Amino acid sequence: MLFPKNYPMNPLLNAKDPMSILEMRLFWLALDDARTQITVRGESCRDGFDALRLLPGQVKRIFANGSYLERLAPACDSLRSWTIDWQDEDGDAVIYKVFQGIQYQAKEGLVIQFSSSMWPFLLDLYCERPGFETSSLQQLFQLSSTHAVRLLV
Repeated sequence: MLFPKNYPMNPLLNAKDPMSILEMRLFWLALDDARTQITVRGESCRDGFDALRLLPGQVKRIFANGSYLERLAPACDSLRSWTIDWQDEDGDAVIYKVFQGIQYQAKEGLVIQFSSSMWPFLLDLYCERPGFETSSLQQLFQLSSTHAVRLLV
């Protein structure tokens, strides 16, 4: 799947607009992990991304506020159905599922995995758009509104 030369925006970047702050944090956490996998594994990511697995203690450290922990499962449920509409090389409409899996359980922790169909979109972000992710996750997690995150990134 190639991006048309005149395509203005990667659909992953447009998709963050309707998200809640918690959904954005989960998305950026997944993006950071995908960036690491692309850097380390390279082309092998084309066949599928490894799942990011965070133990309950790690999740609690990342999402320090107890109210966030209570809302993680519903946020994961919302992101689980997230899709991107795209056109293939023939101009036919295609719908891609963003996450192969995303789930939070208090006793098990958090699991996030991009679907393999996200490979070209993620590769576009990290290889074709230098400097795309200039904000650190630590900065993003300190922000408390979706508007603030959109201004930063």
